[in-house]
Amino acid sequence: MASSSTVSRSGLRTDCCAAIRTSSFTVVSNEVGAGVHPETATGMRFRDLLGGVNQRVAAACDTVVLMVAGVPLTVKTPSATRER
Repeated sequence: MASSSTVSRSGLRTDCCAAIRTSSFTVVSNEVGAGVHPETATGMRFRDLLGGVNQRVAAACDTVVLMVAGVPLTVKTPSATRER
């Protein structure tokens, strides 16, 4: 890793999203926080790690849309980001 990288407790680089921020792309991921509680330690670890990744990706994006039963729910828009 480059010396300017920041590594979180989970081992993920926190500067990776900044390098690709000028690109336009779509990311599709599972929502893992509102479902059934995992029965195994591995399932809980997967849920926690994917939830953390989803949060980091959403924080780096200008627009975030959650699809529920085929209906797009806008969670974050560029105008809301600029007003903060």
